[in-house]
Amino acid sequence: MKKKGRLAYTRFLWGAAAILSVWGVLWLHQVDFYFMDHPDPIIEEQNLTLPSNGLSLAARLYRPTNRQPGTKLPAVVLLHGTSPKGSHLFLYHILAEQLCRGGAIVLVYDQRGYAASPDPPLDSNGEPVLDFVGDAIRAVRFIASQPEVDPSKVVLVGHSFGGSVAIGVAHEPGINRLLRRIVVISPGRGWPYQGDERFTFRRRRLTQDMELNRPIRLETIRALYRDFEVETLLERKNMIYVRLVNGAREEQVKPLTGIYAKMSPPKDIRIIPGTGHYFNTNYLFNRLDLPIKIFRADKIQELAKAIEG
Repeated sequence: MKKKGRLAYTRFLWGAAAILSVWGVLWLHQVDFYFMDHPDPIIEEQNLTLPSNGLSLAARLYRPTNRQPGTKLPAVVLLHGTSPKGSHLFLYHILAEQLCRGGAIVLVYDQRGYAASPDPPLDSNGEPVLDFVGDAIRAVRFIASQPEVDPSKVVLVGHSFGGSVAIGVAHEPGINRLLRRIVVISPGRGWPYQGDERFTFRRRRLTQDMELNRPIRLETIRALYRDFEVETLLERKNMIYVRLVNGAREEQVKPLTGIYAKMSPPKDIRIIPGTGHYFNTNYLFNRLDLPIKIFRADKIQELAKAIEG
């Protein structure tokens, strides 16, 4: 089969699979439609650059347009997981909007090396400087400085790899003076790999998703994850309030409840029933990058409440 023929056939298969997927989802579940070209009129979305130690990170700020003049609002900094799309993965867009409807100002940004943000600088050994924690703290300081934000009500939320970064932030000295709490959603666990294979897997994922020219050294990955493992929350020195959130299906294979039980307060945990790692936003249809997305609005609302409450 010629190349053009194979390409057309592949597209046909993807299209057929997507149609069958949508039909199956509509039949089995009550899903909702989201039209990317029709933004919610009560949400103002602003593109901006977030300065961070010499880097200009691509960011978006979501504000509720129905806020009362002079009112100070709570704020959320949302950290994405490892994906070439960075903060533009549908989950983060729809979650940011839901949090904004709940009355929060939300900042999302592409972490260094991801999507529209620049690659990390190189150190003297030619290794990328993976200061994700520093970027997150500077993002918190940035949003806390906005005139419409109540600096005593800033929450840091991280999902997947972003959850790992949020765990790293929890270990930073004095972080409890900057944040009301940290919410760790389905943090990366290197699953299903064990031992050193977890770091090999993480090196492969980060190198690929950040589109770096050469693989990150294993020693760099091990050092990066020293404070990123969820188990390190058992030893956190700063008594920042930490909330763990997991989808019920993910809890079955990568449980957080056992770790939560051993953590020192202040803490709590929320398990969202009927959901997995992406909280019902990663349907096959959505991978076609069409202006229409399908999702479970009720599950995103539950996830937002787990962050807000």
